[in-house]
Formats: sequence, C-alpha cells, structure tokens
Amino acid sequence: MKIIKNIGWMWLMVIVCASACRKEEFMPEPQGEKVPYTGADSTLQQMLAGPGYGLFAKAWQKSNMNAVLASWGSNTMYTVLVPGDDAMRAAGLDDAGIGSASKETLDSMLMFHTVIGAIDNRSFTSLPASVGVRTMLVNPVFSEPLNPPGSAVKYDSVYRYHQYLAVKDQQLLVSGRVAGNAAPVYAKNGTIWKISRVLKPARKNMRQLLEGDPRFTLYVAALQLAEKTYETIDGLDALSQPPFMFYNTTLNTSKAEIDWDCYCNALPFGLTERNSIFAPTNEAFEKVGLRTVDDIRALNDRYKPVFDFDISILKGRSPLDSLLYMNTWGRQRSFYVLHIPPVFYNNDLIPEIMNGFGLKPLDYYAPPVPSPLEFSKDANGRIQVQWKGSGAEKATIIEADIETIQGPVHVIDRLIVPPGFHF
Repeated sequence: MKIIKNIGWMWLMVIVCASACRKEEFMPEPQGEKVPYTGADSTLQQMLAGPGYGLFAKAWQKSNMNAVLASWGSNTMYTVLVPGDDAMRAAGLDDAGIGSASKETLDSMLMFHTVIGAIDNRSFTSLPASVGVRTMLVNPVFSEPLNPPGSAVKYDSVYRYHQYLAVKDQQLLVSGRVAGNAAPVYAKNGTIWKISRVLKPARKNMRQLLEGDPRFTLYVAALQLAEKTYETIDGLDALSQPPFMFYNTTLNTSKAEIDWDCYCNALPFGLTERNSIFAPTNEAFEKVGLRTVDDIRALNDRYKPVFDFDISILKGRSPLDSLLYMNTWGRQRSFYVLHIPPVFYNNDLIPEIMNGFGLKPLDYYAPPVPSPLEFSKDANGRIQVQWKGSGAEKATIIEADIETIQGPVHVIDRLIVPPGFHF
C-alpha cells in the first residue's frame, strides 16, 4: 500500500510540474457551423465598422476586438450581443465614457458580449429553456475542467464566462430576462442580436454573495453547522474533503477531488462547479420555529451520521443535510451526480422543463431518478417550488437570477421541506 501511495504521489508531481510548465492555453478549434444565409456578404467586423450600431460600434473600433477575433482564425464563427445606444448610455458608455475608457476595459465588456459560435433561431427549442454558451471573456482567478480539441480527457482550464440564452414569445432572454427581439442579423462569420441592456459579468461567488447579504444569516449558519458535523465523525478523516466539505469548496468556487489511487489523500484542485441554488431567507427559517443559530444547532444535534468501518461507508446524513440538500440539486454532500450543470434561470423553472430533469444517485448501478422538486406558479405568477409528496407549504421565489460566478441564486421565502421531516 505504501509503495502504491508513493507511486501515486510521484505521478501527481509529474502532472503538477507539467501543468506548471505549460505556458500556452489550448487553441480553440473553429466553433459553430456556417449559417446558411446567402444574403450575408459582410463579416461581423465589417458590419460593426458601418452604420447602425452606434456607440457599441464606436467601442468596438477603439478596442482590440478585431485583432482578438483574427487570432482565433478566419473559420471561427461568433455571435455578438449588441446593446442599443440608450443601454450603452445607461451603463456610462456614451461618447465621453468610451473616450475615457481604456482598450482593456472595452475589450472585457465586448468579449462578454461576444459568444463563440453562431447562434440563430434554430438554436432554440420550442420551450424557453436556457442554452449555456461560452463567451470570449475569461477570469484567470478561477478554473474549470475543459476538454481540449481532439481529447476526451478534461484538463484544468481558465474559467470562461457563459451567457444563458433562450427565446420565448419571439423575444430573446439573457439570464432569464427579456433582452430584445428574437431577430438576428446574419453575417458571413456569425450573427448579431440587438439587445436592450449592457450585460455585466458576475464578480462574486455564491459563498461571498450569501455571506454579504444579511437576509441569509441563518442559511449560512446552517450550512456551516452541517459541515462541522462531518469534521467530528470518527473514521472519516480519510474523507474529510468532499463530498463532506461543501460550504468551503463548491460554494466557494472550488471543487475538491479525492485522489482515489492514493485513497487517504484528499487533493483539492480548485475547479469551479456551475450550479444554481435556492437560498432561504432568515424569515424562511423563522416560519418553522428556527429563529436562532442555537435552534438550528439543536435540530442538527438530533442525529449524527456514523462511519461503518467494516464496509467503509457513512450511514445516515445530518438533519440539516436532509432538510437542505435539494436546495443545491443534491450536490450538498454529493448525494447525486449530475451529467449537466444544474444552471437554471427563472424561465427554466417550469414543469415542462423540470419534470424531465433526472438525478443520478451515487450508486454506480442505480438508474437516474426524477428530481423530487415540483414547480408551479401562484396567482401572481411567482414561481413556487415544493418537495413532491410534502405537506409543507410551497416556497416562493421572491427574487430570482442573482448572478454569481457559479450560476444564479434564487431567494425563497420558505424552506423546501422533504416529506416526513419534523421540526
């Protein structure tokens, strides 16, 4: 065992050294398909140099974007989301704002509005389900797993911002909000969609957002208490990283992974997991009698999971995990494995979409199971969510689509209580 462990560490050092010495990122392959539109006789760059695109075109011409697109090759396709002049002025990007902005500042704004790949109306289904697409803007502070061209192996890559687009009632939705008409303009190397607001990338991760908002004091305390449960279980030292650490990893923009070749060593690689969560307010806890941190601690102390040394399995889960784990689509303590990131905006949270969403239990041989969450709308059109079969009142989303690095946070006014759970 010791020999195997040492070999595992040797290979790890080789991988780390190789990664550290690699200076260049993987060059992207041409993205998207040629748009079958015979009337397009100009490139995106040529169109943005002409009339009709106002302040956005002025920002584009001052920036380095033409050179950036040229560096990706002549066969790469793009989609550019172009805010109108009113939206640009509202964001401080009038003539004076653009004139005083540095090229680098304009590059960041424009790259966030430029999607890799050509998107037209055929890219969307009849349902208003959001389609996640990669932009040209990266954030080197974070990383995520990515397949390089021609490889089935995922490597750590710099985090790349996404846009989540949908079409509903002939309107384009960006991150769940109406952003313009669903009428793209075609170019030789992609499409242009005119939008009604300037888009801004998220700067905070989920943990930073929750900790910085006084509405979530009790939710943060509950997540921390649930985490501490697993720090005190005998025999769990070897697994003290994920799936038992969640608040300090997944919500903090990193995913710790276990090196199973060297079983006793948990190695955090810091990969960002895209996700969406339902964040209950302090009032949501108070409605079930959990008014203080001590109340929440007393609830969690009712039962402590036990590590079975004979079969090396943790039996049971903490009461707080039983209560809260579906707020994160089962990813809190990794009760489920998801094949696609559960990044859902308000337009996605409808029965037609969510009733078909499946969760894969950790048991390798277990088939996927339907999500236990059930969605509906109240008389005012607000989205409600309930655990199927639960007699508890439905939770209502009172604020949707708060952007974070990982994905949207939806604020709910009640806890999502599982069937049979008693306070």
